[in-house]
Amino acid sequence: SVVFCTAMMQRPLSSGLRARSRGLLLRWALLVALVVSAGLGAGQERPFLAAPGVLRRGVLAAVAGHLASQTVEAARADPPPVMWSWGQNVKYTIFDAFTVEMPDSYRVLSDKPQADGQAIVWQSDRIGELNQLVALAKTTEAYTLAKALKFDDKMSMKEIGEQLSNKRPFGGSDFLGLKKLDIPEEAYRFEFYNDNIHEYVLHALVKKGSKNVLCSVKLQAPGKLFTFKDRDKTFAKIIDSFKAVA
Repeated sequence: SVVFCTAMMQRPLSSGLRARSRGLLLRWALLVALVVSAGLGAGQERPFLAAPGVLRRGVLAAVAGHLASQTVEAARADPPPVMWSWGQNVKYTIFDAFTVEMPDSYRVLSDKPQADGQAIVWQSDRIGELNQLVALAKTTEAYTLAKALKFDDKMSMKEIGEQLSNKRPFGGSDFLGLKKLDIPEEAYRFEFYNDNIHEYVLHALVKKGSKNVLCSVKLQAPGKLFTFKDRDKTFAKIIDSFKAVA
């Protein structure tokens, strides 16, 4: 092999052949370097004198080891999220006070009915606590939504939203606005955002027989995941599916 390379270098070549020869020599040098690396790693003193089969195995082992290390590093740097497929919506009834629809890929983690209310927790299309959604209902003596939320009736819903933003997770959030639902009951969607989480929070006051029930739905996702694959539009549809039980 050394004689062949020397002969190739000594022959007068055209410019095109010289370029191809340099490329061939570079590839040959790379192959030799891999062989040396594999041979020395295996404890061989003179890898150039190894049998052809041993050389091939050494090269393959070196390449496989390099690819494996790259795969491990990539996995450590950015582990892939667990995702579930999207399907049809499923209607849930909470405390016989209201209904809300969720994609059937959102898994129910807990359902806790109580004497004075009920809470259901779902896992959305990604894992982690910041991707969990909650719907809850609780009876209240209040006759207005503001009172049910522990605020003065004289406050506007915008003012209430600004006050609620101070109580959001991670030390509070920015209040991005609100939307009144197009239903007879008092029902508003509040939007909150901070560096860790983006939320839609629905609060509504509905009647259940002779009782008033404070109904809440909290939909959330971390940071940019809130709008990833139109998740915010899905959340908006969930909020809009809210209906009081007649």
